[in-house]
Order: sequence, then structure tokens, then C-alpha cells
Amino acid sequence: MLEDSDTAKGQLQRVDHLIYVTLKYTRTIDVINNTLSRLIEAMDYIFLDILEIAKRKKMINIIPQSHVERIEIIEKKLFKNNKKIKEWVKLYLLMRKIVKNKIKGREEYRKNVTLIAEKVEVNQEKLMSYFVSTKEFYQFSREWIDKNGGMAWKEEDT
Repeated sequence: MLEDSDTAKGQLQRVDHLIYVTLKYTRTIDVINNTLSRLIEAMDYIFLDILEIAKRKKMINIIPQSHVERIEIIEKKLFKNNKKIKEWVKLYLLMRKIVKNKIKGREEYRKNVTLIAEKVEVNQEKLMSYFVSTKEFYQFSREWIDKNGGMAWKEEDT
């Protein structure tokens, strides 16, 4: 579903606003947690786009429902020698782990607000690095999709 790329882009725009506007003024762990959730959703849409093109190009037979199976296909079948994909998958799994754990906050309503979830601390700087990495993944996916005939597929769908 190539329209998911628009959804991924929309999620990234929302994350941009959350980081640069909402977090700047509220400084709460809820905003950090919401931002992480949106980054996860954006990556889910990116994975789905890549798998859709791979299925159309007959690189894979089916698109699994489970996110674990999806990233396994992407990491071990479609891009098995790509170190950046492995880093992005690792980041994706880390963010999912953070969001699913019980979270605590430190210095809420202050400049150095930090979300703490099972030995992992996410402050504004780390959140920003996650955002930049997710945007790089989005850009990589757009280039890969375009290279593999994604634009032609998109035009046929409309």
C-alpha cells in the first residue's frame, strides 16, 4: 500500500511538531512517549511499503501480519548485507521495548526532562537522534522504492 508512505511522512511531520513545539513548551514524559509511538508507527508504514513493493516484484510471496516477521523478512531476506537496515531495525525494536515498558520520568517540566524505561533513558537529545535516524530510514525507503519501480506501481494504482 504505497499510500502508507504518505502516512509515514505524516507521522514524521507530527513527530517534528512534537519535538520542536510541544516538547519545548510542555516538557513531559507523555510527550516523549507519544513521540516514540509515532516514530514506531512511521517505521511500521515504511516496512509495509517496502514489503508491498517486494511482493509486487515477486521478491517475497506474502506480507506477514506480525511486525516481528515483517522485520525479519526485511532484515534477513531483502537487505541481508545492509548494516544500516540492521541499525534501523535495532532502533525500531528498542523504541517498541521502551514504549511497552513501565515508564518513569525525571525532571518533568524542566529543561532536561527524561523518560526512563527499564535501564533506558530517553531525553530530548536522544529523542532527536531517533527522529533523525527514522527520517534517514524514510529517505532510504523512498529511494529504494523508486529504484524498484515504486512510482510506476503507484501510478497504476490510481
